[in-house]
Amino acid sequence: MDMSHDDCLVRGTFQMTYALRHLFVTILVFCEVNNIRASMVKHKDSMLEDYTKENSNPTSVVQMALRDLRDLLCFMGKDITSYYLPDLNDIGKYLNDIMTEVREDLNVKINKEHLDIYACFNEEPRTGFDEIIDHV
Repeated sequence: MDMSHDDCLVRGTFQMTYALRHLFVTILVFCEVNNIRASMVKHKDSMLEDYTKENSNPTSVVQMALRDLRDLLCFMGKDITSYYLPDLNDIGKYLNDIMTEVREDLNVKINKEHLDIYACFNEEPRTGFDEIIDHV
């Protein structure tokens, strides 16, 4: 990986971790990368940050990130095995079958006050709300 790609990933570490993994995959797919494993090792902590917050097993964390990389590569029509990344163990305790975006949404804390607001609606807003919910 030349310095411009590396600099791009370094600047990307201040963004969301999933976005950094997406940037890494984009660089893999569209740029000529000389040493993919070295780049992965160099930026590993930044790319795994979101998973390390919820999982203390380093092997599991790496596997979760590799699965994300595999999925992103697949979306771009590529195969993870073509990129000499660490082996992906897609079975057992390493399996993370919920996409990152869904996992993040599931972790959003919902304020009780927001849930109780329905009771405060008068007839017109409640009718509109019910109609929307019926179609979702």
